[in-house]
Amino acid sequence: MSQFEMRLITLFFEPYWRYYEAKTGEQVVELSGDITFQDEKGHAILQFVVNEQTQQFSLEAMKFKDVVLNQQQQQKLVGMVYHTWEKKQLAYE
Repeated sequence: MSQFEMRLITLFFEPYWRYYEAKTGEQVVELSGDITFQDEKGHAILQFVVNEQTQQFSLEAMKFKDVVLNQQQQQKLVGMVYHTWEKKQLAYE
């Protein structure tokens, strides 16, 4: 598991990972679970497209409480991932 994956799961309560091939042929990894985002609790879904040749991935879509997040909201959620990780690491030091 990559560091980014480990950071993601610290944000989610009962995270669930799913891998599938989209109708477009793209390889998709989906992470879902409950989170607290902008002081609201709800269900979130993050979708990543995986490039198997380069072994890289890109974040393609995010939903929170069944609403697609805009780019600014996506950046805020990704920032939360790193902030939550850092807080939990400091707690163990």
